Amino acid sequence: MQAAELANLKRLLAAEDGRELGLVLAQSFAALPADAELAELIVRTPAGLLWAIESGQEALLSVLEQLSLHYEPLAVLPQPLGYLSSLRSLSLSHNYLSDLPSNLGDLVALEKFHIHYNELTDLPESLGELPALRSLSLNSCGLSQLPNSLAQLEQLQELILMDNELTELPRALAQLQNLEKLIVRGNRLQRLPEELCALSKLRILDLGDNEIDRLPYNLPQLSKLQMLHLERNQLSSGQKRSLSSQLPNVNIYF
Repeated sequence: MQAAELANLKRLLAAEDGRELGLVLAQSFAALPADAELAELIVRTPAGLLWAIESGQEALLSVLEQLSLHYEPLAVLPQPLGYLSSLRSLSLSHNYLSDLPSNLGDLVALEKFHIHYNELTDLPESLGELPALRSLSLNSCGLSQLPNSLAQLEQLQELILMDNELTELPRALAQLQNLEKLIVRGNRLQRLPEELCALSKLRILDLGDNEIDRLPYNLPQLSKLQMLHLERNQLSSGQKRSLSSQLPNVNIYF
């Protein structure tokens, strides 16, 4: 592959251990062209990222917009994140991550952050320092609580927290005034905080497979709500009938 071809490269899969990435670049020229347009890198281990940093290929990382690290025994997110200044989408599903770095705020352009099937249990306060984040998905990570700093994600439109160990949601989430979708199916919730009924743009609320036996009296304040999932909770028949009459224009699933 010649320099001219690499300059127009949009998507690169480093299929094995990252050496493919190094081999492609090293055989062509010493550094990525200044006008390179590489937008997406998919590596099966973080070796490709480490190679780029160690060999002075910061330009490769600074133009990346999408990065996927899937299905590998990744225990630590490669550092430093500051190189990924253009990254818009980061997916870290099916790894062995036990924590996230404290400098997540360095990902200033990040809009989509998906971390499924890891071993986080807790989240750092730095997760709230992503100014452009619109979609955050943390399914099946063993989470028992959420940091209040999530309320700082002013652009967040989608928050997905399926199949964790959450027993409550922070009242501070009511500050997410751009939130349109909240999915917390498959947790251990018993209540929904009344404050969350101030989420004026919320369209989809999925509370299925929890332990909820009572809903907030002010739930009808969710004026944009279109879909409400309440399957396999502990609501009485009378509560279900009352809710249906209070929310006649909402598709409710019991």
